[in-house]
Parts: sequence; structure tokens; C-alpha cells
Amino acid sequence: MLYRREEGSEEWEALVFEAMTDRIDLPAIGASLALADIYEDMVFEPGRAPPR
Repeated sequence: MLYRREEGSEEWEALVFEAMTDRIDLPAIGASLALADIYEDMVFEPGRAPPR
């Protein structure tokens, strides 16, 4: 879960990322980050599936 606030706003928005194909947009720096890149070398414990 990512909490984000638009520039000039006082309210926070909760964003949920679940699938390995999801991308987190980082507009302040003009980039995005894929969950697949974050979890690339991570090993998940047996019986527990990685994010979809």
C-alpha cells in the first residue's frame, strides 16, 4: 500500500498494488517503478505465493 498526496492537496490517497505487473507512478521525478523490479531477487517462503 502506498499513501500519496497530490500537490496542493491536504488529503492522502491510499493506493494498493498487488500484481507483479503493477507499476508505481512517481510523477514528482518523472518515473515509474514496477513491482517485478522490487521483488526481482526475493525468495518467498514455501506455501506463500508471491504477489500476483
